[in-house]
Amino acid sequence: LIHFYKRPVTSITMVLLRPLSRTVSMLKTSPMVRSAMKLSTSAARTGGGWSYRCAPSTPPPWTTRAAPVIMTVTWWWVFHGMMTEPAHIFPFWDNYPDPEQWTDEQLGIPADDE
Repeated sequence: LIHFYKRPVTSITMVLLRPLSRTVSMLKTSPMVRSAMKLSTSAARTGGGWSYRCAPSTPPPWTTRAAPVIMTVTWWWVFHGMMTEPAHIFPFWDNYPDPEQWTDEQLGIPADDE
């Protein structure tokens, strides 16, 4: 059994990959790419502290008071809309005309004899 990493690379594969490898090597030497390679993504930014295997920091007290207030207002808005205007949500209160009853003139369709 020959594993994939032990197989010899054919010349067709090398011919197809050579332009790609040249492009990659040229990009590595580019000053724009080199400056982007120095960018660190592991430094702590404004996202808060690291909390792996330790308790996360407690949120500010105003958030624990504001969250229930915001959710109460949100659910009040939903239920108030359901109670005062149920036709917007439930389909059996719609008072729309039956489209099959509309005439060609109402729909803007010209007569057949024109």
